[in-house]
Order: sequence, then structure tokens, then C-alpha cells
Amino acid sequence: MSLSKNYVVRIFDMLFGAEINKFRIGQIFFISAVTVGLFFCDTTRKILLICALCCLTKEQISEKFYISWTKEQKITGSILLLLCAWIFLLPLIFGVDPLMERLQSTGWIIELMIWMWATFFFAKDFFFLENSKRFAIVACLLYSVFALCQRYSLGFVVDFSNWPLRLGAWSVGTILSVLLPWVLYDLMTSVSHKKTVGLLFALILISATLILTLYTTFWLVLVVQMVIALSLLQLFSTRNFFKILVLISISLIIAVIILYLASFFSKNLYNGFFVQLCQLSFDGFNAEKFTNQRYHIWVEAFDYIKLHPILGYGWAEFATFSVEKRIHTHSAFLQAAWTAGWPAVLLLIAFLSNLIYRCIVLMRNEKKLLIVPFVVLLVVFTYITCGILDDMFRATRRIVTLYWVTFVLMLTPLVNYDKNDINNQ
Repeated sequence: MSLSKNYVVRIFDMLFGAEINKFRIGQIFFISAVTVGLFFCDTTRKILLICALCCLTKEQISEKFYISWTKEQKITGSILLLLCAWIFLLPLIFGVDPLMERLQSTGWIIELMIWMWATFFFAKDFFFLENSKRFAIVACLLYSVFALCQRYSLGFVVDFSNWPLRLGAWSVGTILSVLLPWVLYDLMTSVSHKKTVGLLFALILISATLILTLYTTFWLVLVVQMVIALSLLQLFSTRNFFKILVLISISLIIAVIILYLASFFSKNLYNGFFVQLCQLSFDGFNAEKFTNQRYHIWVEAFDYIKLHPILGYGWAEFATFSVEKRIHTHSAFLQAAWTAGWPAVLLLIAFLSNLIYRCIVLMRNEKKLLIVPFVVLLVVFTYITCGILDDMFRATRRIVTLYWVTFVLMLTPLVNYDKNDINNQ
């Protein structure tokens, strides 16, 4: 019995870098839920979350985490609390749909609050950060390998719904783009040549998978993330800037060249790229074509929102009013206004702007790349980029959870940690 226990302890320490205890197991369950679990169904993530919460003691659950917040964190937390209260109460009280439907629709926001609440309890130390990074990188790499193999076996057929693990291309692109900042941070702070090569290989595969989703939104996100990441590296860690710039540029060029060459051997791939590139063309510019038939949806949504500018329509489906029966407004910001009026949009913008400001200020004060501000900043810009073109406000539960769990990391004690702190533990 003692030998078995020692074996388990050694295995846990080897895999996760710490001695096994109940809280550490809970952290692993939670990290799995918000990284690897994103590629599986809602039930899997909920089971992992419940298992994680069961590892907490009564003292840990009753802990008042907000007491240790700094002044800046209290401002961020206050904006978040006001935003959550507004989008919870306004649709519940003033929504246009029947009362029972309003009550049922509050389930997803309650679930989201539980995820954010759980983050405060588990995101406490270097163990959480290091294993979040590891899990995110491994999850992205393995899924990209499976996805690329599947697309190849299917002849690169243009299919937005049939991806590994029953995911759609949109979900794949969103998950990979939000987890990619962990890969970029590890790449930009790596001191091992072997590890750098491995991370560059992962970047090539992940980038190729994002491109193969054939959503120009994720192509744009990839460019935005690279520009911001390299800008942060140049501002706060100039020592490796030129080297990383060259390596990332070469990696992206390799990914593009491979897919470009593959398109000559696959008519499906060639046609898929051709359609998307035509959409991006400025030749004979047309707003409808450039926005992939979204422009008229935004105009229609804006006209309806003008009728309920303060209270919105609650959780009522946009399809109930839309002439074309569109499910949502194809914009996170318009969807927020549709749900809870323009005040919800202002609160959302205020929260995102506050996160951007705090991330930059923290890294400027420390004069180095900090892992949480770096990751959160890239995820905020990913949310904004995707949110302009798609409904990230009330998307699927896995997507909403992924974004907001990342955002609230700025309210944890981990905001000032960098890679050296982790390695010294």
C-alpha cells in the first residue's frame, strides 16, 4: 500500500511538478475543464468542474478572496460586478419574452458566474499557471494534429460542421485562438533551443488549422495576435525581439506555403480559399460581400435596438423579430445591446478597456512580459476582433466560459507573476 502511494506521488510530481494533495487534484480538474475539456461536450466540462469543486474544503469555499484585491483590481471587479448584475437583472425583469422563458434563460449566466467564481479559488499559485500553460499547449497541439489529419483524409472538403470530436469549424477556431496566447508566451520566453523548435512546430500546426477553418475572422485574429504579441515583446523584452520576429514570421510563412501548395492538389481547398479571398478583396468594394453578408443584419438589429435602447429585449431570440430569422445579431456588442440595452454595451466596453489598460500598465511597471497580463491582453483583442463580426456575447457556453475565465485571471494574485517566478518555485 505504501509503495503504491509513493508511486502515485512520484507520478503526480513528474507530470504536474508538485506533491499531490486534494487541492492540487482540484486544480488539475479545473484546468482540464477550461483547456482540454473545451474540445468535449458541456457534460464533460461540468463533471470536471464538479469534481474540482468537491476538492475544496469549507474554509476554502468561504474564503473572501476580494479582500486581498488591490485598488486597481477593485475597480475592475466593480465594473465586472455591475456588468453581471445588469445583464442578469434587466433581461429577467424587463425582457419581452414570457416570464418562464426569462427564468429558464438565466441558467447560462448563472453557470458563467459559477465558472468565474471557481477561478478565484483555483488560480492562486505558480502550479496553476504552469499547468494551465502546459495543458493549453498540449490540447492545441494534439487537436491540430487530429484536425489536419481528418481534413486531409476528407480531401480538404469545405465543411464547417464535421470536425473532430463533433465540433464545428467556428468552435475550433475560437478555442484555438483563445488558447494560442499561452503558446506565444512560452515561445517568447523560452531559453531552450529544443523547446523553441517544438513550440514553433506547434505554432505552424495551430496556424494551419486556424486557416483551414476557412473563417476570415480567425485569419484576422491570427494576424492581430501576432502583431500585438510582437509589439509587447519589443516594448518589454527587446533582448529576443529580432530572433522571435524572424522565427514567428518563418513559421507563419511555412504554414501558408504548405496550404498554398496543397490547394493545387485539392480542388476543394483551392475553391475554399478562393471564396474567402474574394470576400476580402477591395476590388469593387461592397459592404455586404466584405462582411460576409452581415452588414444588413447589423442594420436591421440596430433599427430594432433603437426601439428599446435602455432595456433591450432580454433573452428573446433575434430570430423572432428578424425578417430573415437570424438567430443572433452577428456582433457581440449589438447582441449585448439587444439583450440589455446600450448601457450593457457601455459596461462591456468599459470592462474590456479597463483590462487592456491594466495589462499594459502592469507590464510597463515591471518592464517585462508577465504571463497573465500577456495572455489576457491577447484574449481581449481576440474577443474584440471576433466580437465585431460574431456573437461572442451569448455564444455557446464553452466559448463564453473560455473568454470570461481568462478575463477574471486579472482579479487573481497571479497578475504580477512571470516565467522566472514560476521556474524558481
